[in-house]
Amino acid sequence: HTDIRSRAVSAMFYLPPDESYQRYGTTLYLPKESGFRSDGNSHLSFDRFDKVETTPCKPNSLFAFARSDTSFHGVEPIHSPGIERDVRVVRTGIKIDGRAPTVDTPPPQLGEHADEILASLGYDAAARAVLRS
Repeated sequence: HTDIRSRAVSAMFYLPPDESYQRYGTTLYLPKESGFRSDGNSHLSFDRFDKVETTPCKPNSLFAFARSDTSFHGVEPIHSPGIERDVRVVRTGIKIDGRAPTVDTPPPQLGEHADEILASLGYDAAARAVLRS
């Protein structure tokens, strides 16, 4: 599947108990049908896709990517006794007019708000200048 359009980025924080879970990460897929796109509102059958890469599910690791109509990803079923995938979904919970907000502005440039933030933390102009140098 792709993610729903209101999600700008998908991020998976992997927190398995040990390194033995590496093969159970998120898999990226390429549709067999050229030009196929999805709005993210439904899950699709694995047989419609070729597997491209599976990110390792390693302790304390992160895998993230931008959402698009062609960012197909999923997790393969686990057929190993005693192994379970513990998934936690985190959402902002923010809704505007009953819908989750979309991202339509670029992120700030590196350091763009540093002066404001440092000033709000009590750093005076001289201290901020030292930190910038």
